[in-house]
Amino acid sequence: MKARGSKTRRGSAFKKGRPSRSMQAPARALLVSAFLLSSQLLWPLVALTQPISAPAPALELVGEAELASVFGGCLSGCSGDDGSSDDEEREPRKTGYPYWEYAYRALIARPSVAGDLIWHRVNSTNQDWGPFEVSYRHLESFNWSLSGSVPKSTVQAQLGGARETVRTLSERFTIPPRTYYKFFVAYPYERWRYYYRRYQDYSDNSRDVIASGTATVYDQWTKTTLVQGLAY
Repeated sequence: MKARGSKTRRGSAFKKGRPSRSMQAPARALLVSAFLLSSQLLWPLVALTQPISAPAPALELVGEAELASVFGGCLSGCSGDDGSSDDEEREPRKTGYPYWEYAYRALIARPSVAGDLIWHRVNSTNQDWGPFEVSYRHLESFNWSLSGSVPKSTVQAQLGGARETVRTLSERFTIPPRTYYKFFVAYPYERWRYYYRRYQDYSDNSRDVIASGTATVYDQWTKTTLVQGLAY
């Protein structure tokens, strides 16, 4: 009985010179903590002595709209206050030669002109009377004068040349019974002012007025009027 009991004590956890499992776990944990603490303290020194070889960032394509919002719409060739001549290059350039154009016209005068009575007959009978041939002077006149620097060729191309026509024309009348005829001839006229502008075109599709001129036009014609009434 004694020998069996002593064997049991030698197989227990309290053998001399060998630590138990419950004592080894705290010691191992303490050793790991000390290693981690020393690694954190030494890491800045190692980082200072070792070159950093971080991978290069990948490039990403950026759209023009986003790029313009970042750089204020200036992508290339933008000028600042460096004394560059970009402002001069942006100035529009003259294109072609100056030219004249008609702008508008304004009426100066259109007087009321009374006709001249050149023929008068009264048919007091109960039958037709005639025919009668009545002659009169037919007049057409058109001319213009220039002012300013508008060239004569420009006005003539639009209005034509000055002209005047005077000729004798005739009308034939047969007067009905109990009727009178009166034949009037008038020569009304108008005066107009035509305005012209001289332009210079530029490379930005604009143009400037660089000169102006006018043409005063006189236009006259012949107007005939036949007045008919009852004769008592």
